[in-house]
Amino acid sequence: MCWTLQVSLGFGVVGLVLAACVDRCWNHKTARCGALVLAYFAVMEFIQAAQHLVLAIDSDPITTCARRDNQFFTAVAIAHVCFQPLMLHWYYYRCGTVSKGILKMVLIGCLMDAIAYIYGNIANPALVVQTAQALTTTDTTHYYDWEACRGGQWLAGANLCTTMGQAHLAWSTPMPVPSYEYHGPLHSFVWFAPFLCGNWYFALEGLSMYLIGPVFSRWWVRSRGGTNMIDQREVGSTWCFLQFGVFVVIFANGVFRIFLSKRSKRNNKQQTKKQ
Repeated sequence: MCWTLQVSLGFGVVGLVLAACVDRCWNHKTARCGALVLAYFAVMEFIQAAQHLVLAIDSDPITTCARRDNQFFTAVAIAHVCFQPLMLHWYYYRCGTVSKGILKMVLIGCLMDAIAYIYGNIANPALVVQTAQALTTTDTTHYYDWEACRGGQWLAGANLCTTMGQAHLAWSTPMPVPSYEYHGPLHSFVWFAPFLCGNWYFALEGLSMYLIGPVFSRWWVRSRGGTNMIDQREVGSTWCFLQFGVFVVIFANGVFRIFLSKRSKRNNKQQTKKQ
């Protein structure tokens, strides 16, 4: 059974309420940053709610992929995904968990990944799929058949489109063509590699997000009948829907930081009194 419009709206509202609570109720220097990140991820649920509305009008994959509103909201969703690593690690940059020098390089990598991703998925003219008649000619300079060459990429397809899958929304989008400057693992690298630059708790937090994200999403889609290469497209959109797990990790992280901060101050005061 696919997630519904109502469920997407519900999670979006919960995310915004949680962000507002973090911003208003926590007197901590990183609260505002955490609230912005939570709100950013909650916006994805409203984007997917809009995609449900488009599919409610026309769910036929053959005709819905030609709709401008379908293509528009798919592009918005992909653009949102492109900047998710940047937003997440900007939050950790503000928290001061990892040295500023390391995270500056990480943020630059995240920004480069986002620009390459957006160009490759949405605006790259070299990925425009030609008609069957055009493909019979010898001029294939501006063609890359992602349906045949997608390999293990989750979202790669011939069209910029959202359809309804077995477990969730299924995104299809042309990807950046593999090259010396850009390759498949870069997006996952900027998501999870920075967690290895801090202490053991920071690494455990990254592992938690990895299990909540791609690991659980793959299992969830497969458990509902998604077994072939086409069904893998649902993993990316499912992970975005499961980002309430990111909310939980960031929320727990914030509580733990405040607890440690207060405990440290209390211990310092006690040591000062003894002296």
